[in-house]
Amino acid sequence: MTLASILSRPGFKTGDYLVTRTAAPTLDASGAAVAGSTSTFQTGDAIRRPLRGRELKMVPDGVHVINTCKLITSVVLLVVPVPDKVTIGSEVWEVFALLEPEGFEGDAFYKAMLVRRSVT
Repeated sequence: MTLASILSRPGFKTGDYLVTRTAAPTLDASGAAVAGSTSTFQTGDAIRRPLRGRELKMVPDGVHVINTCKLITSVVLLVVPVPDKVTIGSEVWEVFALLEPEGFEGDAFYKAMLVRRSVT
């Protein structure tokens, strides 16, 4: 089954989400770090699902998160040099890890683990 055929079925596609990508920081003349520029784009049709048990174990101890999920999309999401931020509703989620794609044939797709971090 292809990702395109899954997304065409009612109830599977969960949205088209806004991604904010930040370029790697640079150094100014005095050697201080300068934040990279940002750009935004849409994921296109995407599927948001909860994480399974073994995927939840990927979150290291000491990382304070409010919630986790995975996002299956046809666009590449990045973890490095600066993790992409995905806006779902009014909440901002951070790409935490890339997961192995499985189950779809013939389509280029990507699966990313997203976290909402608690503010401390």
